[in-house]
Amino acid sequence: KHAETVVHLRAPDNQEDLRTGLDKKSLEALGKELPSSTFLVTNNVDWYEYFEKHFEWRHPNWTGVRHSASRYIRWGSNQPIENSETDQMEEERSLELFSDWYTILQAKSVYHTDSDFSESAIHWNNIDSKTIIGFNSSTGMLEL
Repeated sequence: KHAETVVHLRAPDNQEDLRTGLDKKSLEALGKELPSSTFLVTNNVDWYEYFEKHFEWRHPNWTGVRHSASRYIRWGSNQPIENSETDQMEEERSLELFSDWYTILQAKSVYHTDSDFSESAIHWNNIDSKTIIGFNSSTGMLEL
């Protein structure tokens, strides 16, 4: 069975990459707003534990995520990036990325930060989606 509600949180590549909706208050508000049956896809594997512990969200069991456009950008892996990644490891990483994309593609609704990765699946299947803007301190609400 596919997850009905999927959240895709795309952590920044670097300090110049200013994505919104990823601060602590925004993430907490998002967790409270969505059902415990929500499935999380992210390039920040540390968020898997946070959302599972506090909101009972499900997630894949990846220990690190490789950038979909570059094999040399990774998040969450404790291992150094090596140029000599085996063909099998390369294939496994590609399958993990496809699995994440397909999870988004099969959802009934998607909540996401700015990301071409999730937006391509949303566009492909014309999925009901909302972009996470962030927590508004003036209204006390999460803006989508």
